[in-house]
Amino acid sequence: MSWQIFAYALVSTLMPILILQPQENLKHKALAFTAFSWTALLTYLHGKKHAFIALNSFFIFWLYIYAEKIIYQSLPSKGLIAYMMLSVGISFLFALFYQEASKRLSYVSPALIFTLCFILYSIPLFYLIYYFTFATEVTPDVFFAIFQTTVREAFDFIKGHISFGWVALILIGSLSLSYGLYRKEKNEPEKIEVSLASFLVILSLSASYAYQTDLRIIHRIPSSIQQYKEELAKFEEVRDRVNKGKIKYNAAKTETGEVYVVVIGESLSKNHMQLYGYLRETTPKLNQLYEQGEIIRFDNAYSNHTHTMPVLSLSLTEANQINSKEYFSSASIVDIAKTAGFETVWVTNQVLYGIWDNLVSIMAHNAGTLEALNKNIGTSLKTQKNDDETIARVEKILSTMKTDKNIIIFVHLIGSHWDYCTRFTKPFARFNGPITAGDFGNFSKTLDSAKWLNCYDNSVLYNDHVVTQLLELLKQRDGVSGFIYFADHGEDVIGKKGHNSATFNYEMAEIPLLAWFSDQYNKKYKPKIVALKNNREKPFPNDLIYDTLVGLLGIQTDRYEKQYDISNKRFSLANEELSTLHGIRKYIDRDNHNYLQWANNRELKNKHLLSRIIPAGINTIGKFKNSQFDGYDSFELDLIYRNGNEGYFEVGVDSKSRIDVTLDEFLKITRKSEGQKIWLSIHNANPESLDGMVQCLVRLDKKYDLKDRVLIESKMAEESFIKLSRAGFNTSYKLSEADLQILLDEGSEKKLEKKAVELSKLIRRQKRKAVSFDHKLYPFVKKYLKKHLDAEITFHIKDLSLSLKDEKFMSRLLNQPHFKDPKVKTIRVHYHSHFSL
Repeated sequence: MSWQIFAYALVSTLMPILILQPQENLKHKALAFTAFSWTALLTYLHGKKHAFIALNSFFIFWLYIYAEKIIYQSLPSKGLIAYMMLSVGISFLFALFYQEASKRLSYVSPALIFTLCFILYSIPLFYLIYYFTFATEVTPDVFFAIFQTTVREAFDFIKGHISFGWVALILIGSLSLSYGLYRKEKNEPEKIEVSLASFLVILSLSASYAYQTDLRIIHRIPSSIQQYKEELAKFEEVRDRVNKGKIKYNAAKTETGEVYVVVIGESLSKNHMQLYGYLRETTPKLNQLYEQGEIIRFDNAYSNHTHTMPVLSLSLTEANQINSKEYFSSASIVDIAKTAGFETVWVTNQVLYGIWDNLVSIMAHNAGTLEALNKNIGTSLKTQKNDDETIARVEKILSTMKTDKNIIIFVHLIGSHWDYCTRFTKPFARFNGPITAGDFGNFSKTLDSAKWLNCYDNSVLYNDHVVTQLLELLKQRDGVSGFIYFADHGEDVIGKKGHNSATFNYEMAEIPLLAWFSDQYNKKYKPKIVALKNNREKPFPNDLIYDTLVGLLGIQTDRYEKQYDISNKRFSLANEELSTLHGIRKYIDRDNHNYLQWANNRELKNKHLLSRIIPAGINTIGKFKNSQFDGYDSFELDLIYRNGNEGYFEVGVDSKSRIDVTLDEFLKITRKSEGQKIWLSIHNANPESLDGMVQCLVRLDKKYDLKDRVLIESKMAEESFIKLSRAGFNTSYKLSEADLQILLDEGSEKKLEKKAVELSKLIRRQKRKAVSFDHKLYPFVKKYLKKHLDAEITFHIKDLSLSLKDEKFMSRLLNQPHFKDPKVKTIRVHYHSHFSL
């Protein structure tokens, strides 16, 4: 027995050192208390023939401690003691259970044992799995999302983001441990007095309860549940008081016979919509409507959060991120519309009930008419209907509603929510098979990227069909009518992070916002239409949907702030008012790449500098489409000339890298614009292929009218390069950074001067129109080369230290010495895209 006591003491002493690595805030007294307590407990229970129970509790204790240390990076002394007391209570609870309950509940005790083990192990393992999967702690937002979702959505999330190996490990481990406990303990004679064990259970659990807030990973679960239920109870109480007439809103509308449809999308990223510059034709019908001028597209709409319920709690109530009102005490758009005399209808393909009621369920039931397609309750594993089922429901509602009434119909779609592959019907499975580097760059090399991306893009294509069909129903009606579509939040498809706020990036918040209005509406409310079109590029967080809808519906109410209405001509938000994640993340943020690149484009345009800035390395179709949408008409391509029956240029930086996209294919999708410059950097020009290159470029010029907008760059030193100049193309000699840097490092004035003279003669012989070089060589060009060149020679610089995704891009650009040089006509800079090579 003595050696066992020694072993227990040794292990109990070493575990705190190995796992905790004592910090300043973890007092040595607490560590000593823990080591002594575990030595005593293990020794006592071993003597009572409950060693398996003791070791199981010991392991559970250190699993919780490890989870606390990993997730929170620290463990206070109170927390260590609280977990110690909890473990003591668990140990004697197990002992009591085996001694007493197994005698009376022999048939159910194995199941009860398994359930208890499963719960005890699942809590810390859930935190650890989540942390190691997403590199962040479990926040209350995560629990809120769990409470608000269905079992099906939770199952889909686990399948898509978390290895089933982890889940299997918990299940098998819990089953094995519970079976071992049951088999080991069931036949042991009673060894502990029931009164003593009961006293120790009550004492230790009471002590741990007194320090419950120090049991952080346990306490967060009930505290999150309580917070969520309290908020919902407050919201439901307000709805109930409104319905009983105890709260009355001041809202009215004199006009009648108007019809509005508000479609709420789900998990739709604008970055996967052709309408917003995506390379695939995922929104052909919406694109056609946009090109015909029928719909208004808002370019900078963002969700106010990345989970549905936090988003809609603000989007559909007067609460928003700026006024800081609480959603549960605020008027909803359904309340205001009903008070103003509207017939309100809610059509939904979402499950209305999760494990707990959610905000949208309450709001939907508050509408005058509720059409719920998905009859499953929150514990169901299957969504019953596809989104196109909403079309027939809306058509029936529109045909039966009285024409002398104002009507507003809310349609809540399941959209592109994960699992993406279940969110479209067979006819819309258009995108299949592998994806190419020529289209998607390095993303195409990501494991399983093709299936993941194809399913999502097919769901977007299907959504395009559903939304345009709903719109078509409204277009067929006479009179004043309007249609609004917005997504609750976006989706990070490329990074495979979904819309988890704990791993937030701005992809999750970038959403589409679209509007259509009948001719009669356009005539009757012309100032609103003018304002919408003028405001379509302004940043718009979707927590302001409520005020926008009140304005568009023409409702007169004191529950409306017109400065937040995008149909108001004075709509404008300051940078500090633009945020998401309920005020936590601002739009002006170094990580908000898409917005910054767009904003820098507009600033360049306003300063008449856009013709001087060229995004560099636009070598994939996906990246090209992104840059075009952001407003960068000029671009640079790296090219390799391929010989054959009829030579052609392929996009690429060397002869080994093949992405199978030709210059011809690129030029087919370009749009010629004033001041556009296409920079072609040819990497393998040589005398043998020069005639073929000239012939290829001449053919392309006849098809696309290139000569006045193309600049051709090459290092080729042979005089025969003059053939390109004679063919009428603008050419630039590319300085070798490696060769010149050696001379610059040597610092020999004589050698640098000699090199400058040689280069100037070469440029003159080849009749080049320009010189191009990396920004690091600008001092050499300015000091040595410039004076030897003809006056008409211009400079073109590549400066990848400047990035269009930089919030300080403009100030850095304006301070560059080469920018201030009038001979520097263009500067190629870094452009960010997920589809780069």
